[in-house]
Amino acid sequence: EDHPIMSFTISKDGRSALLNIATQGVHLWDLHDRQLLRKYQGVTQGHYVNHATFGGPNEEFIA
Repeated sequence: EDHPIMSFTISKDGRSALLNIATQGVHLWDLHDRQLLRKYQGVTQGHYVNHATFGGPNEEFIA
């Protein structure tokens, strides 16, 4: 990543990571293949840090 990582979380299986990137939104990475899978826009970091996480019994959504 070219911008500061504000926070991150790793999936239970260790294959995926969500990174909150300053001014860039949330990025979903495949850690096994070392590939950026998706960028989620609309999330802004201000005075507080937003923490994205995997949700649901099978981690099928992002909160």
